Amino acid sequence: AHGRKIGPDPASIHSAMIGGIAANNASGMCCGTDQNSYRTLKSMRVVLADGSLLDTGSTESRDAFAKSRPDLLEGVKRLSEQVRGNPELSELIHRKYKIKNTTGYSLNALLDFEDPFEILEHLMIGSEGTLGFIAEITYHTVPEPEFKSTAFLLFPNLVEACATVAELRGKGVQAVELIDRTGLRSVENQSGAPETIRNLGDDACALLVECAAETENERSLKQAAVEKVLADCSLLEPADFRTDPKESEALWKLRKGLFPSVGSVRETGSTVVIEDVAVQIESLAELAGSLQQLFRKHGYEKAVIFGHALEGNLHFVFTPDFNLPEEV
Repeated sequence: AHGRKIGPDPASIHSAMIGGIAANNASGMCCGTDQNSYRTLKSMRVVLADGSLLDTGSTESRDAFAKSRPDLLEGVKRLSEQVRGNPELSELIHRKYKIKNTTGYSLNALLDFEDPFEILEHLMIGSEGTLGFIAEITYHTVPEPEFKSTAFLLFPNLVEACATVAELRGKGVQAVELIDRTGLRSVENQSGAPETIRNLGDDACALLVECAAETENERSLKQAAVEKVLADCSLLEPADFRTDPKESEALWKLRKGLFPSVGSVRETGSTVVIEDVAVQIESLAELAGSLQQLFRKHGYEKAVIFGHALEGNLHFVFTPDFNLPEEV
């Protein structure tokens, strides 16, 4: 109704809690690194291990905390100064956090902010509860574009699909999600799944692409720019953009339900192992190809590769049976 939303949009958005989204810096399919919890944080109320309470949105709370824990604030300032004084470390942090990196603490806070309160609250994002308990968080909201078009694009293989993603970036796409052939098999019989995916070859994969804008004319221009890129790609069938919200939602439902679907078709006794890796988008095709080679080499032919391709971020899932000695 207001045309606004919070930035983070993880696939589990309908079951995830705000505290978990912030504590994991969970981002999702459309927000990238520009609209995640770290970038859209306004303030938070946090309880530290010693019971200290800090509300970063309250001047009174900040003043009281500065009197009760000056040591902590000074320590944070010193860390920031040390990092800023180390060009090699600063460059490494800048490079690591240009990609969708949620590994470890949000050390970029030591470079992005000078106010120790801002540094402290941003260090909490992605800290998984190890630095403090986030009791309350306030976000800056972001626009929710009214006009959208969505296409389910089929490619002959992962490498070609990932190479296309690099071409699409900056051409008006809001989201590009990758699903490999094994992932497609896990959802091909679900409601809303395109019938053609049932007959794909073993190396085929899909990109779920969405354009979004504030006006219909702007959306149309963005879609045209995307279609121009796709004209030179080896699509298995012509791009078919859908503007009906119900049709688009059906496609997104497939992507959001992918991980549960993979888990439901695994062999009895096996364990679902999911990992997360991010690279510069120019290296995405190489990453996808290397992952496939590793899975085939080690006997995990049913492993699934999917993820937020526009951000160079892939998830991979495999299901070892740890009851078998050779799997341990």
